[in-house]
Amino acid sequence: MKLRGHLRNWFNNLSLQRKVVTTAAILLTLSLAVTSIVFSFVDRHNSRLNFIEKYQAISDVLSKRSSAAIAFDDATQADQNLKSLKFDTNVLYACLYRFSEIEGFDALNKIVAKIEYPKYDYKCDIRNSPERIYFPQTQLLRSHQYIYQDDQIRGALILYVDVSELNQRFWSIIFSILGIGTIGAFVAYVATYRLLSMITSPILALKDVVNDVKENRDFSQRALKRYNDEVGELVDGFNQMLSQIETDQSLLEEMAYVDALTELPNRRMFKEQLARSFAHSQAYHSKVGVIFIDLDNFKWVNDSKGHDSGDLLLQRIATRLQDATGSNGVACRLGGDEFTVIVDSFIHPLPVETVAKNILEHVSGNVEFETFDYRISLSLGVAEGDYLTDNHISIMKKADVAVYHAKESGKGRYRVFDENTDSLDDEAKHA
Repeated sequence: MKLRGHLRNWFNNLSLQRKVVTTAAILLTLSLAVTSIVFSFVDRHNSRLNFIEKYQAISDVLSKRSSAAIAFDDATQADQNLKSLKFDTNVLYACLYRFSEIEGFDALNKIVAKIEYPKYDYKCDIRNSPERIYFPQTQLLRSHQYIYQDDQIRGALILYVDVSELNQRFWSIIFSILGIGTIGAFVAYVATYRLLSMITSPILALKDVVNDVKENRDFSQRALKRYNDEVGELVDGFNQMLSQIETDQSLLEEMAYVDALTELPNRRMFKEQLARSFAHSQAYHSKVGVIFIDLDNFKWVNDSKGHDSGDLLLQRIATRLQDATGSNGVACRLGGDEFTVIVDSFIHPLPVETVAKNILEHVSGNVEFETFDYRISLSLGVAEGDYLTDNHISIMKKADVAVYHAKESGKGRYRVFDENTDSLDDEAKHA
């Protein structure tokens, strides 16, 4: 664990360039090692199969050639057949075994011929093995082939073959590939290091410019382009981005606070403006009024005339709402068919209830479209408070409760939240 911790700390403290180079070298070495091992084991497997096929074929041919010698108990001919195996240096032992023709007289079974070497002690035994040819040891192959005559087993051919050359081939391939892989990894490390030096130097310079822009908010800076490659294209793109940000920064700020459909202040702007109004209330002991506006039966327009018609209607309402409010409040769109107006007594001259009456009078009424006419009906909820009794959350709940009561009492009207008769629990019922 300590060693792994030291290695992790060492790697984390390397520069980005050295991290990439070291990682590339390690991955290349590992990939070559895994490839060499997999290739070696696949080659070993195929070599073993070829080895088995070779000596299985030899056993088949030799057993057929020896069937007559076994049948007539011809030791001379059997010996001549086995001598052909002496040219194969892998054969360690071979024998031809003859079964007794008299059933039950196993004592008459005998070895007709064999070849062997003094340093090996193998037996010409007949084993009841499910495999004709198999590897009893890592460096030994055993084959036993029965010899038939008239569909009866008359004898058997037993071979013991040395397979050490397969193991030598296996390890020589592994060491060769690992050696070549080590040299390749070193060459790749050096080449990658030099290549990364060329790539990372302009990137590091670009990083310095990015940090400077981030700290100083100075979008007039530009990165230096060194090469006409992909990194150079990155520098060009970064410089163009700085130019765009420098040009459009004010527009982006405006878009963050304006509703795209109606061009009224959006929910985010509404919340910030309401927070400023309560700051005025605390500083100047002024009142904060909120008018919550909900369109009656707006769902019918979307369902029967389509969302495009609904969007046109919202735009018309937003225009009328802005005209009706004027300098007496800040009209906003929260989303859907919900609008609000903030009346800050520190800034706006008229009482909030008067502004609500103006909105109801000037926004409600007929509106004509190409395909249909529609009568706008609004339900307004009015709430007023100050920093001592309310905050931006509670005053919105009060305005919402007032809208609920306005709709209950027949729609198309406004309702002022009454502290004596209304409860914020009504807002939960409305939700």
